[in-house]
Amino acid sequence: MKTKFEQLVYLRKEALKEGERKIMAVNQKIQGAQSSLDQAQQRLYEIVIPKKGESYNELLRFQSLKESHLYEIEQITVLIAALKLERKSIQEEVRYLNIEYEKAKYLDSLEKQKIINEVKRKETQYLDEVSIMLYNAKQEGECS
Repeated sequence: MKTKFEQLVYLRKEALKEGERKIMAVNQKIQGAQSSLDQAQQRLYEIVIPKKGESYNELLRFQSLKESHLYEIEQITVLIAALKLERKSIQEEVRYLNIEYEKAKYLDSLEKQKIINEVKRKETQYLDEVSIMLYNAKQEGECS
C-alpha cells in the first residue's frame, strides 16, 4: 500500500547509504595513508648512517635524507589525523541521517496503520449494513 511517506523513506535511506559509502571511502584513504606511513618509516629505518671518517658531504646528505623522510612521515601523520577528523564528522552526519530515516519509517508505519484501521472500519460498517439489511429482509419475510 502506498503512503505519502514512502518517497521520504526512500530518500532518507539513500542519503544514509551515501553517508555509509563516504565512511568507507575515508576508511580506504586512511588505510592507504597508513600504508604510506609504514613505507616511509621503513625507508627511514633503512637509511645507512655514515661511518666514522667518511666525508662531511656524506654526513650532510644523510642529514638531508633523514629530514626529508621525517618531513614525509609528519605530513602523512597530519593527513591521517585530518582523515580521522573527516571520518568522525561523517559518522556524526550518518548518525543524524539514521535518526531521520527511522523517523520517516515510523511515520510511514503510522500512516499504513491508519489506512489499515480505516479499511477495517469501513469493512465493519459494510458488514453491519449487510446484517441490518438481511435482518430487515428476514423481518419483512416473517410479516408477510
